[in-house]
Amino acid sequence: MKNNYQVAIVGGGPGGYVAAIRLNQLGVDTILFEKEKLGGVCLNYGCIPTKTLVANANLFEAIKNSEKFGIKCTKPEIDWEKIQTRKTNVVTNLVKGLQHIFSKRKIEICSKKIYKISSENNSHKLYFDKKNESFIEAKFIIIATGSGPKQLPNLKFDHKFILSSKDILSIEKIPKKLAIIGGGVIGC
Repeated sequence: MKNNYQVAIVGGGPGGYVAAIRLNQLGVDTILFEKEKLGGVCLNYGCIPTKTLVANANLFEAIKNSEKFGIKCTKPEIDWEKIQTRKTNVVTNLVKGLQHIFSKRKIEICSKKIYKISSENNSHKLYFDKKNESFIEAKFIIIATGSGPKQLPNLKFDHKFILSSKDILSIEKIPKKLAIIGGGVIGC
């Protein structure tokens, strides 16, 4: 990693990675900071895995109602382990594809967290250590930090009975009952 870039992007989800790819296509010297996984919440814990599960649910529902179309399927069953494996494979393949694009285009990714940003004289410093000693400089910054699950004051995640949206995507068994708080894309 060098010390100076034209653009620094904080966040590797759809907002950040699309901006990084487009800036690279335009010849702009860019670095992307993503502290977890390239693709952000959407690709790893949100839109993509939930849509994969919805596709499975829709197919199961169609099979259960196939007799209306003259097709007999007696007692279709869910193999949750295979469903989870398929979901994981879809996400893994998309992340690998994205990593391939970044590698092929030589777009720099830094897996460090940004702790502080300071600005002076049309330049910005992005510090990526707690002591604010290590930094890069950039003329422009794009903040694309995305979203995450929010705990309620009286309902902290215990990752067993009170689950985050990230937790629910990796449960080992389908619960008989479930209450969902939040009607956004992932909750729905």
